[in-house]
Amino acid sequence: ELRRGNMGAKFFIRVPQQVHLDLIRSSNGPIRVEDVEGDSRLETSNGAIRLRKIVGRLDARTSNGGIEGGDVEGAAVLRTSNGAIRMDRIRGGVQATTSNGPIHIAMMAPPAGEQLEFASSNGSIELGFVELPGNEVRASTSNSSVTLRLPPTTKAQLRAGTSNSSITSELDVDTHGVLNKNRLEGELNGGGPLIHLTTSNGAIRLLRQ
Repeated sequence: ELRRGNMGAKFFIRVPQQVHLDLIRSSNGPIRVEDVEGDSRLETSNGAIRLRKIVGRLDARTSNGGIEGGDVEGAAVLRTSNGAIRMDRIRGGVQATTSNGPIHIAMMAPPAGEQLEFASSNGSIELGFVELPGNEVRASTSNSSVTLRLPPTTKAQLRAGTSNSSITSELDVDTHGVLNKNRLEGELNGGGPLIHLTTSNGAIRLLRQ
């Protein structure tokens, strides 16, 4: 890292396509990684992380910035405190967490059994799956909505609840138990892995993909 007064430095690093990025760290700036095959660990305190065409396990963390990109194939851990997480065309498990921002993720078909967890304190969560072959999904936020788009053929056990809003579904849910506008429990297509959706102050929507 180079410093002169209050000035910083910007680095452009070209690496072989197949490379292991053990730790790329910046304190006050963005990180951008493209067209890499190999595990990647990326950290910055005050900047965005942008990703494109990543194959391999990914760990991306920032405190004050968003995480954006797409075309990621491999298990991904995405964490920020003050920013949005927006990713598309992901093929792998995802753990995405932010305190003050939305999470919008469009996924292809994750490998069966891969972990899928999404959490925000003050932001909407929107998830879309081209296919969900056999994965547990957990999504929770406190002060916004949760929207989940699924193929109508998805097999799952559904558990959805909101304290101060309503739940709507375009999918056929075989319901059971005591239900009201704040709670929906049942099976999709005979049941399968758990889909657990919760929010305190927002609507929950299940839509056809």
